[in-house]
Amino acid sequence: SVIIDYGKRLVRYQSNALGYRDLSPEGNPSVAASNVFETLRWSETVDGATRVFVPELVLRGDESEGQQQQALVLAVKDKLTRAASAVVVNAFQ
Repeated sequence: SVIIDYGKRLVRYQSNALGYRDLSPEGNPSVAASNVFETLRWSETVDGATRVFVPELVLRGDESEGQQQQALVLAVKDKLTRAASAVVVNAFQ
């Protein structure tokens, strides 16, 4: 499997994966949005990988993120969900 992470949420599983990339180790939605397509293309080149795991991307309930940042988080989530053909697993253990 391959892990496409965001904000180091799944970094503890890195040693269990065939490949690992973080869209934005700092959790910056602008950086993640600019890296999503290249990272998805990379994930297709990892030999032996049959699954791609990503963390749940959620919006914060407070005003700490601006509307533009929240829109970018939603855009990244949408691109990853579409790339997964809308097959989503709700628990990663």
